[in-house]
Amino acid sequence: MPIDADLNKLKRTDLTKVVLVLGMHRSGTSSLMGSLEELGLNIGQANNTSQYNSKGNKEIPDFRKWHDQIFANNQANWNQPKNIIDWSETNLKELYQLIKNHFGDLKIWGLKDPRLLFMIKAWFQIIPKKKIVFFASVRHPISVVKSLLKRGNINSEKEGFLIWKKYNKRLLFLSKKFNIQFIDFDNDAAQNNRIIMSLFSDMIGPPAKQNLSFYDERLVHSKETIESCPESLRSLYDQLLINCKNTAEMVLKN
Repeated sequence: MPIDADLNKLKRTDLTKVVLVLGMHRSGTSSLMGSLEELGLNIGQANNTSQYNSKGNKEIPDFRKWHDQIFANNQANWNQPKNIIDWSETNLKELYQLIKNHFGDLKIWGLKDPRLLFMIKAWFQIIPKKKIVFFASVRHPISVVKSLLKRGNINSEKEGFLIWKKYNKRLLFLSKKFNIQFIDFDNDAAQNNRIIMSLFSDMIGPPAKQNLSFYDERLVHSKETIESCPESLRSLYDQLLINCKNTAEMVLKN
């Protein structure tokens, strides 16, 4: 539904930048957002601890609940996601109010939620596209599925691979339309920190510190080889890794 004359007033043209972190659940998005926060990005009252993540999932519960409600209203959920195209005026006003409640008049802030991949059209109607900086984290499908199974989020490996595919197909689709900075969560930690530091300086602002310590390898319990990727997912995974490589090469050559 297009925004009417009154809803046009909801456009947050006063913002400088909004950083949105995208990616499949259990793919390193929390680590990426934690690193951006460590460098000085304001991420509001995001969770700093959770049952399965000692450093928190870096999500704001109110946004997660709202996204889940939108899924439910459209006969979908996090593990059976659907790209939400039609938005009511009420929905858009709710999103505007959530943003206002949590970030007020801040000019630069960030949000992380895997569900954003399927909700982005609503966000574009509140925040101008040119104000948004996109980051994404990619992780090997087997590692993601192992993590989901360990937490009881899914019932089978097959289900997990299907969910991984849906989220990452959507991520790849969006990457063809928008400038998304990709981080390979399985890459060398020191190199990833260099990439994140450089991207922060170039795209967000002066970092609050000159080194990163948020990422903790002791909290990563699964690392797989590229060759172990299921054949049905290999092409998609390869394309995602190419995007990660392109981001890394762009940053590290400077």
